[in-house]
Amino acid sequence: MGKSRKYEPNGTWGIDDEGKRAYIEYALPADVPPLMEEWINEVNATDLGASLDNLVAAYARLHIGFTSIHPFWDGNGRLARLLSDLPLLKAGYPPLVIQNTHREDYIKALNVYSTQAARLTKSTGVWPQDSSPYSAFVEFCQGEYAITQEIIEEAMAVQNNRHSAAKRKDPR
Repeated sequence: MGKSRKYEPNGTWGIDDEGKRAYIEYALPADVPPLMEEWINEVNATDLGASLDNLVAAYARLHIGFTSIHPFWDGNGRLARLLSDLPLLKAGYPPLVIQNTHREDYIKALNVYSTQAARLTKSTGVWPQDSSPYSAFVEFCQGEYAITQEIIEEAMAVQNNRHSAAKRKDPR
């Protein structure tokens, strides 16, 4: 038996948007396969011609879906961050990077959604119609993507300066 697969129900304690402690229940192991199939279908169906804002919103939706399913015993957040970047990468955009210094804000934004949403089942699907909106997480992701773009622009400027300096030294 693999250690990473989830065999028992699990959850975690989080802080809701009112600052109160709340238990977050993840999908039961028996519900994980159909929920993951729905999640993967959503990844594959994400419109690659969408605007960047829509792709960042898709990232947030996929991320929340994956972490709500919580298909593995460990590493769900890391996998959610990695796999949710697929629509951005497929569309030719850089991945969304969540800054280590913003980890607390990241967890708070996830908790706003997770503490209000009911545990997922194969009947509810990954994104239940009656679940709470995830606008706080979308807003957080948009801010992180803006920072990602700034970092890339700064790196490109440094590289362009190096290239220009090298050209001046060797005018061939």
